[in-house]
Amino acid sequence: MAQASAETEDACPRIGLAEGVLTLHDAVARMLCLNPRVRLARAGVMAEVAALGQARSAYLPRLSATFRRLDDVTAIDAADRSTSNRTRGESSALSLTWRLLDPGGRDANIDAAADLLAAALSSRDATVLQVTGAGIQAYFDVQAAHAALEAHRANREVAHATLASVERKQGAGAAAEADRLQAITAQARAELEVSRAQGALAQARAVLATWTSLPPQLPFMLPALAAPESPQVPALDPVLSHARLLHPAVAAARLKESAARAQVDAARAEGRPTLDLVAAEYRNGRPDQSLSTAPSRERQMAVVLTVPLFEGFERSYRIRAAQAVVEQREAQAQEESQKMLAEIVQAHAALAAAGDTLRASGVLFESAGASHASALRRFRAGAADLREVLNTQQTLDDARLQRVRSVTEWHAASLRLAAAAGNLGPELLRN
Repeated sequence: MAQASAETEDACPRIGLAEGVLTLHDAVARMLCLNPRVRLARAGVMAEVAALGQARSAYLPRLSATFRRLDDVTAIDAADRSTSNRTRGESSALSLTWRLLDPGGRDANIDAAADLLAAALSSRDATVLQVTGAGIQAYFDVQAAHAALEAHRANREVAHATLASVERKQGAGAAAEADRLQAITAQARAELEVSRAQGALAQARAVLATWTSLPPQLPFMLPALAAPESPQVPALDPVLSHARLLHPAVAAARLKESAARAQVDAARAEGRPTLDLVAAEYRNGRPDQSLSTAPSRERQMAVVLTVPLFEGFERSYRIRAAQAVVEQREAQAQEESQKMLAEIVQAHAALAAAGDTLRASGVLFESAGASHASALRRFRAGAADLREVLNTQQTLDDARLQRVRSVTEWHAASLRLAAAAGNLGPELLRN
């Protein structure tokens, strides 16, 4: 088992250790290669391929052969004498059965198997989308945690600069000890936030390493996310129309419904007459007869018409059961469609909100940066007190965090909408 697991992992894409960067495309590729749900879906496809071949084999003849060898010794012990009789012989039989005509049962079974195979393929694609969506969230959690850590480090540098300014002013006799203590407190708070951000990043990296089956201790970096110049939210109606037609989960549910309808046709066909060709050749007797000592050869060929007359209403109940399955599959297809549309509407609303937040965070960050720079200049010139500097510094810290979070949320929401609509291709993962 360990060897098989190692071989499976070796077949999966490896990250570029020389660069030490794990791209989103490579991370998703590893998730899909090693995830047990995806492997289960792929195995389901192979099972349906075999089922389709089995259904098609009903059009082929059935040929069988039997061979017997007999060595029979009979001994009779009497009072006056003993006798024995020994018989040796061989027999063989070759039989052929070929269904020539049926009222659509084989075609219905083939149609059902083909629909189930197509449904398995769509289910596999839906599973890929689900796993990809969850993996993308883990990936962006790491990026968000890393961006937050960088923001807290930048805030720490600002706190260091503020403390240095206060100490210079105190050395010149222009600042009180209370100002220095306030600056030290702000610096300690910044150090604490950096420590917390490092812990959050370590946790997020551990989750991503689990998803991608990478060693937790393996050092890797994620590419930085750039803020889009002009975030655009696609119109909702075209996204919904595309998903209704092509979403794999909805397609799988509809194909299962179609397969259930074909099973109803197959159940009805079982009660209709069938025509079979039967041919056989026997040497030295038939398999159900005793072996003949004299050589013999027998050939026969027949056309057999089978007409089902009465089976205790079993077929009627089987048809009703198949019709009930059709109703179940129809309800499941409707439920899957409603679920998919609800997920798309929610993802679209989340993307629109992320776009608004992204634009607002950009304005907030620029304004907070300018306000803090102005307060720091006036503090150095003696025109502002330390409380104003610390207040603008805290506002800048919050604005920087909001900015990096909004950038991450925008990219994650964009890919979540694509996954919900069933339109998540490799080109999106590379962007």
